[in-house]
Amino acid sequence: MAGDLGDEFLPTSAEEAAGADPRLASEGPHPAGDSGEVNDLRERLRTEGRVDIKGFVLTRETHDEVAVVDLLTDMTRFAGRSLILGVSRTGSPSATQTRLAARLRELGGACSLTAVADRQAARFGQYHYAAAGDQSGEKGDTQFGMATAIVGAVTGWVTGSGHEENTTRDDRIAEAR
Repeated sequence: MAGDLGDEFLPTSAEEAAGADPRLASEGPHPAGDSGEVNDLRERLRTEGRVDIKGFVLTRETHDEVAVVDLLTDMTRFAGRSLILGVSRTGSPSATQTRLAARLRELGGACSLTAVADRQAARFGQYHYAAAGDQSGEKGDTQFGMATAIVGAVTGWVTGSGHEENTTRDDRIAEAR
């Protein structure tokens, strides 16, 4: 199953790019984020040799190198500690993250798997400042709660306090506006 984890990242990034970039959303006949949009991005990657995904230029060469990675079969030894941390709307780890954690444990590693729940999860890593609703001109960080939960999960894992398991935090967008 070549590319089980490497290639799985690429469609997700393309879907996010299609949904986030109005230029991409208007170029094709498909609604933003539709698999047709992803196919359009893949076609541009094939024909032009590069695509821009949220300001990150992905070249065909890089895509091809990442797409063949399959950590589930390519990784044959691991005996360290690891933290797999996801960010999702539900706070549940993805199936891919769960399979990777199981593989790390199977190889003898100590793997912690957790996810941060936040309704802004799909916007993680994007611009996240919004004007305050009080006309003061101030801006608030709409992802502050998510960032705090991520830091708490990582700190909990590093210190062994157990706070990394099933970390949840609902981002309070209204407070930032």
